[in-house]
Amino acid sequence: MTIISATELQLNERELKMRLGGMPVADAQELVDACRAAVFRKIRAKYVYRETTVHLTPTGCAFDFGFVESRNLSQALSGCSKAYVFAATLGHDVDRLLQSEGLISPLRQFVTDAVASAAIEALCDLAQARLPRPTKARFSAGYGDFSLDYQPRLLDFLNAQKTIGLSLSASCLMNPTKSVTAIMGIKK
Repeated sequence: MTIISATELQLNERELKMRLGGMPVADAQELVDACRAAVFRKIRAKYVYRETTVHLTPTGCAFDFGFVESRNLSQALSGCSKAYVFAATLGHDVDRLLQSEGLISPLRQFVTDAVASAAIEALCDLAQARLPRPTKARFSAGYGDFSLDYQPRLLDFLNAQKTIGLSLSASCLMNPTKSVTAIMGIKK
């Protein structure tokens, strides 16, 4: 497990603007700045990763934790014999902030959620850059035909509940919500 200080995270402003859905940031800069400050005070960023072997088939991938039926994942890992299984989270305090902002103002909750979503992407980008070996792009459960039903196996493989406090609901949604799991092929 690696802990990242919120001060190390650099939001991608294009990502934030996209998350704001075209909301003119210049017109709402004070609100965006306030929500950004609130999120960054609450971030308790952590990530964990583990290397696995990969055996590709036309219908999916065999990993150390089992077979994943996903043609899309198999294509994303093309040419790789190893991969990283990865999970990252901003922590429970960000979820609590989102809930409290929702009681104050739907607009404030929307902007706070956009900032938090951009922050988890920034954490993933930073963590990926710090991995021991260069990787292909992240590919997460829920993309294409890579079913969310594989989330429990990914978290078990990483021991994510214990290492970074990441768990799943009965419908395989992550808790804390501002969390990501992914598989990244290791470049040869």
